[in-house]
Amino acid sequence: MADENDKDRNDPRDGIEKVFDKVADAFNNFTQGPKKEKPPASTADFFRAVKRNNLAEVQKFIDDGINLNATGPGGDTALHLAARNNLTAVGQLLLDAGANPKVPHGDDPQRTPLADAVNFGKPEMAELLTRYGGYAPGQVASNGFTLLHRACEKGNPRLVEAMITAGADGNERTGNGATPLLVAIVQRQTAVAEKLLEFPDVMHGVNEYFVQTDPRQRTAFQLAIEKGQATLVAKMLGFGSNVNAPDAEGLTPLHHAVLKADLPLVKTLIAHGADINKQAGSGKSVLYLACQAPEITDGKLRGAIVDCLLAAGADPEQPKPGTKTLPLHAAMLTANGKEAVEALLRYPVTKNQPDEEGFQPIFYTIHKSDLSLMRQMLDAGADVNARQMQDARTPLIQAVHDSSEAAVALLLSKGANPKLFDAHGKSALSYARDKKLDSIILLIETALQKKDKPKFQEWSL
Repeated sequence: MADENDKDRNDPRDGIEKVFDKVADAFNNFTQGPKKEKPPASTADFFRAVKRNNLAEVQKFIDDGINLNATGPGGDTALHLAARNNLTAVGQLLLDAGANPKVPHGDDPQRTPLADAVNFGKPEMAELLTRYGGYAPGQVASNGFTLLHRACEKGNPRLVEAMITAGADGNERTGNGATPLLVAIVQRQTAVAEKLLEFPDVMHGVNEYFVQTDPRQRTAFQLAIEKGQATLVAKMLGFGSNVNAPDAEGLTPLHHAVLKADLPLVKTLIAHGADINKQAGSGKSVLYLACQAPEITDGKLRGAIVDCLLAAGADPEQPKPGTKTLPLHAAMLTANGKEAVEALLRYPVTKNQPDEEGFQPIFYTIHKSDLSLMRQMLDAGADVNARQMQDARTPLIQAVHDSSEAAVALLLSKGANPKLFDAHGKSALSYARDKKLDSIILLIETALQKKDKPKFQEWSL
């Protein structure tokens, strides 16, 4: 008896069904075209979906098994695109799906998605990537800068906080010794510098670290002074910065504040205990620099700084090292020093001390042709008959040498003695006659007549 299976295999209906199946396939091919296999997901299309911030489309690519860490022709990965364009929602989707937060760029192994977020100033993406482990300690951004240095340069406190929170060393240094704080101060990124100071380790380095290529070895605190960042300086002082720490040239923060003509900063430093009479490396006092420094181009501001220093106890008798030249002389010799002189005269200062050239301050008022200042000097006690040390000339003789009729008149009115001679045996009148200064001759002869005229009691009957 035949096997049941053989019977089934030989059932004529099988052949009929196969024929019908072939006919159906042929009809479908004719009407719909041949059945196609599903194509593999396209990286280029995936990147376009990322750039368009199309979450649904990105999710579809993820579901279809797209390689999340694939690189495109330019070396970017999807996370690089999201980081650079601050597409946090897409970034979250990719990271949750397993994208590598440290995946390198195709053209640069140091260029991670986090590096792009920092370099393009995208704090939201930086925060997201660091939460998913995207930070690599010591990662170099470019030119020896770490990601934290670059974040400081960008001037975004959120970027800085994201880096330090992720584990960046707040005092990490470049090849030439620049710390993040030094970078922030040099770039005048005050908000970033203040954010850095919120981290204790950073504060410990403000009086210690300096850029090795800086010949003056200025610390962060000293640089903040020079950059005029008063609020930052005050914050550093509040944390215990050394208010009198000198740089390699012996200049203290107060010296620098004066040289910057920064009166608010001068006041801040004095309020925090700056040594008001500290000498610079050159030996000049703070007050002497304030009276002389050419960096101070505003005369009124110079006077205000001098007044501030004197009020705080600056010594006006502290001379230029190795000389007898006082701050008063320096102010007299400075083109815009009038207000500084006036400030000095409001305090008990020596007014008749010869400087290293042998001139008392009164002589410089004649050279400057400043009658107002001359009058103030004389009223404050300057000797109207002072002697210049080299040839014993008097202010009156000097005024004749300068052919200044107005100065001669003022000096005579203040009691200048026209009978005095210099080391050459000549008087003011002699020089006036030599120069044929008729109006000055008349002034002096009139003064001599008054001086020689007997008092009333001597000639009255």
